[in-house]
Amino acid sequence: HDTVDKVNAGFATEVTRAAVAAVAFMAYPAHSPPTPTPGPETNMELILNQTQFTPGDFFRLDVAYWNQSVEAVDAVMAVILEIDGRFWFYPSWSGSVDYQPMYFPADLDRSEETIVEFVWPESTLHNDNARFWGFLMTPDLSAVIGEVDQIMWRF
Repeated sequence: HDTVDKVNAGFATEVTRAAVAAVAFMAYPAHSPPTPTPGPETNMELILNQTQFTPGDFFRLDVAYWNQSVEAVDAVMAVILEIDGRFWFYPSWSGSVDYQPMYFPADLDRSEETIVEFVWPESTLHNDNARFWGFLMTPDLSAVIGEVDQIMWRF
């Protein structure tokens, strides 16, 4: 496996380094994870309808988010697909860093929305180590808000 330094070395922008650092810290437990900002009352969770997919299976990735704080929170939501050390970023699902700006009003109950859904296609490709990463960050990308979530899955 690449070290955090090797993962960061190939990226040119601060946004990429921030996103990949958060993922790399979680992927390589020998390193300390990023320190979440205070207030786990604002957070997100990834929800995948199953963890093993074969042709014809329905695939659905949802995100749940909430803000139980008495204050509104501006954030960016990062959802990253990792397969074999390559990363694709929501919402464009491209290899270029992307994220979704979010606004969480005060006292927001848990809300869910679908990120992507489709029927798994016929394919000869297989992978036992696919994973989704999800986390919120401050708008300036300097800190993680809440916790980093991950889902391991296979196809």
